[in-house]
Amino acid sequence: MGQDISGLQCEHGTFQKQNVETFMANRPFIQIDTLPLSWATHQLGGIVSPANAAYSAPELKHQLVDSQAKALFTCAPLLSTALEAASLAGFPKDRIYLLEVPAELTGGASIPAQYKTVSQLIEAGRSLPKLERLNWGPGDGARRTAFLCYSSGTSGLPVCVYHN
Repeated sequence: MGQDISGLQCEHGTFQKQNVETFMANRPFIQIDTLPLSWATHQLGGIVSPANAAYSAPELKHQLVDSQAKALFTCAPLLSTALEAASLAGFPKDRIYLLEVPAELTGGASIPAQYKTVSQLIEAGRSLPKLERLNWGPGDGARRTAFLCYSSGTSGLPVCVYHN
């Protein structure tokens, strides 16, 4: 999938050591779909920062700003919260992407045309030149940050915890 979502890299430049935020509904099939998205982000050299689906817009705004996210992946049921958080953070709407979910979760609503889906990124990536593999040296996997996870924020705003 890393090659397949290279359409994202083509739109926004390199993702080497850049953060990609994921804000997804807490459903088993969506969590399964986020794994390939995370692996693809890692293949592009990026860092994944999963956000809690129960976040309010101000909490998500905090994570977007604090993590310096370069892209935000969400789903239709959480789009209104994501858009409000993006507005509060000054985050560009053209960097918000949607992971498709079953119609029963969207109430039959269609995905707004102005937002690209992961499927569209995959389709665009298939027509691009093959990406070169990242040139990692011995021990790079242990030194590079893979995930920026945030605490629950029970005593205030969530705090970032790095995971290699």
